[in-house]
Amino acid sequence: MNRRTFLRYGAPALALAARGEPSAPGAAVQPPIHKPWPRPPVKTLRFDQAAIPTFQEMAALTAGPRTKRCYLQQPCDYKIVTARPDLKFQVYNATRPQPSRAAHATGYGFVIMRDGAPVSFNFENTEQRFEGARLPLLTQRLSQSGFQFEQVSFTTTGPRGKPLLMLRLKVTRQSSRSPRHLQLGWLTVRDLHRKFYSHANEDYIVFEPWGPAWNRGLNLTTEGNCQRSDDTLFDVFRHTTNVSVHSAAAVAGAALFFDLSFRQQPDARIEFRVPYECLRHPVSPDDADLDFDEAKAFSTTGLDHLLSLSFEEEYDRQAALWKQRLDTAARIHAPEKLVEDIYQVLTCNNLQFLGSARGVAYLRPGQGGFNNFSTVYGWESSNYLPVMERQGFHAEVGRVLDYFLTTQQGPNGPEGDISTAEGCFRPHIHWMCETGAILGIFAAHALISGDYHRLRKDSAALLKAARWIQGQRARTKDVLSDGTKSIHYGLMPAGRASDWPDYAYSLFTDAYTWYGLDKLARAFEQAGLADAVWLRAESDDYRRCIQAAMRRLLASPQPDTSSEPRQREEKPVLMSQIPLLETGLVPSACDLVPRIEAALRASGGMSDLFAQRMPQMEDDQLLRLQEKSAGGEIDLYYVNLAEKVWHRVWLERGERLKALRYFYMTLAYSTSRDLHLASERFSPQLVWLLPWQPNASGNGRILEMMLNTLYLEDGDSAHLLAGVPDAWFAAAQPLGVERLHTPFGQFSFMVKPAQASGHYELSYQSSRDIPKRFLVSLPDRGQPQSRRVVRVDTRDLRSATFLIDAATGSVSHHR
Repeated sequence: MNRRTFLRYGAPALALAARGEPSAPGAAVQPPIHKPWPRPPVKTLRFDQAAIPTFQEMAALTAGPRTKRCYLQQPCDYKIVTARPDLKFQVYNATRPQPSRAAHATGYGFVIMRDGAPVSFNFENTEQRFEGARLPLLTQRLSQSGFQFEQVSFTTTGPRGKPLLMLRLKVTRQSSRSPRHLQLGWLTVRDLHRKFYSHANEDYIVFEPWGPAWNRGLNLTTEGNCQRSDDTLFDVFRHTTNVSVHSAAAVAGAALFFDLSFRQQPDARIEFRVPYECLRHPVSPDDADLDFDEAKAFSTTGLDHLLSLSFEEEYDRQAALWKQRLDTAARIHAPEKLVEDIYQVLTCNNLQFLGSARGVAYLRPGQGGFNNFSTVYGWESSNYLPVMERQGFHAEVGRVLDYFLTTQQGPNGPEGDISTAEGCFRPHIHWMCETGAILGIFAAHALISGDYHRLRKDSAALLKAARWIQGQRARTKDVLSDGTKSIHYGLMPAGRASDWPDYAYSLFTDAYTWYGLDKLARAFEQAGLADAVWLRAESDDYRRCIQAAMRRLLASPQPDTSSEPRQREEKPVLMSQIPLLETGLVPSACDLVPRIEAALRASGGMSDLFAQRMPQMEDDQLLRLQEKSAGGEIDLYYVNLAEKVWHRVWLERGERLKALRYFYMTLAYSTSRDLHLASERFSPQLVWLLPWQPNASGNGRILEMMLNTLYLEDGDSAHLLAGVPDAWFAAAQPLGVERLHTPFGQFSFMVKPAQASGHYELSYQSSRDIPKRFLVSLPDRGQPQSRRVVRVDTRDLRSATFLIDAATGSVSHHR
């Protein structure tokens, strides 16, 4: 992943801020930089500007991110089906093999044949749109070579439950001057995933329409309306009468060609149905992940059935199934369609990140990019699985918990000075915080779903992991010769906190490990389990140790870890301000918060536009490739993680305008403008760079921002509409959430204008418990975006309606 720059660069600036010293640009300790930061190419907004932020205003600052790949597979599928903007597709196993980058992919797609050579579609001109702007049924349109092309694609299981990709290409002459003949080639290839591109790490180069793999055509037999692999149907096709088909010696990866004539008809159509299981034999000795499943394949006797499937009926059926999934999940009510569209797209996309496999009942949580889901990042998963719990996907997350339990059984632990791996969770990655993050996922499942039966069933494994944390912490409780405690007293041992090869104590590790342990203690308390007592004591002791280390770091900042590994007692403790803010170890109300913000701004990393500007790409070779694509230096921003944290912190501090700017900035530059898919980084010079797109943890963080805008929990209180802009109120439409799962139960609320001018009606219902009070943010007749926060005591009523006078703040129980 190579993507944790924000964990390191803010710490020295934070220490300076705590001492009251201004932090000048360049003062922060940083790893070697080969050249100065490039000048920002975009106009930056200032917080003192009078303009009220909107999505349109933010998006107009610079060209926005595009979509270089999107998922079309079914929820919790065993394949990953990616559609590309050049109208090509790749299909590969969701969870096999390891390491994931050794995996093979099968590729399909049309190319234009020109002078006997294949020409890819011009992806930069492609317009892409999901069904209803929300559901993963894809329409792509572009003009090229005098023709208009429209391709519609989606996956389905068909009436017989066998999964397949369906696509339809419609070609229309663009004008009377357009050619009356066109030849298309149909690519069918399979190769190592890295060979589809010029560099093995596709995520960190701009999109490329061609690579060596597209030349490696499959040895298939063409008969009538199909290509087959022995007696298994590889694909079947049908077309309009003005299309003729022939097979010939392969040109690149195509051995099937379509001649389109427009002498008597204005358009032509070609449909393909490609089963998931379409290739019987590996293409090479290293193709170990084909894993052909006979039960899901179509034999040649099924040709007529596949040809008879109605494209329109299957499309409508799949659209209805996806809509049904959304209709059972938590919904937001916002009068801004774009916001609701992004919310729905990311909700569907998260279901596609849960990968299954033959022979197992559990699901693995993917992270995104071009990787398959064998690469499991526990901490990344903790950014979106709890959000899926809040949306009501308890059954799906429960199957992920089954997977995590299997990772406690192996001999490997995190990369660090641990005494044993016995009891820790090690799904894939070697970060020291993984066990704590996974404990937090289990705790969130219990607290949000109310399934304490499962918590009791899993308690032995969870307590084993908690004891492992306790045991590793005990090893760092060093007392120095003068009787004082070491700075790392009670922290997790030194090790690898992230993708960076730092080997040190890290408050990133400790913040998220403590957070998971603390949530587990809370879940055990709610379940009435006896072990809650020692879990709470351990969590509280851990919190004190972290805060003691933080205070000492602020008084005497430690060095960076760019030097060679040193002895254990010499390893520094690294500060990480964002985790401390996110987990509440530095509360939002703390007077340190504005000093952290000021220091990060002065260091050059944080601005009005983004929360984390990166000095450069970490990998020198990839940096050179990126600059070559851009024709010069680039700006690179790490998006949506720190923005999410600041958004919540500012809402809790009442700094609404700041929160609103980051809200719209995140939507404009963390999601693609066409399909609204999240990515990890953004470069204004390289809108086709888009690392790790789509991005599961980014999905969770953006969804959390949206939910926090409407419903923000704070102990036994809940803030309603804390981040809602004036424009939403001016629309005079209902605002709220529906079927949101919370520790209080399934909760819905709605705020809408009442008949009396200046009055609002608040109605709510909860399935189990209810917060003691609601704090409702309503428009004040003062300055724009100003709010009157009205307290509404719920009186322990699980369902009620209140009438609120926004001008006076008076509340009456309506019914």
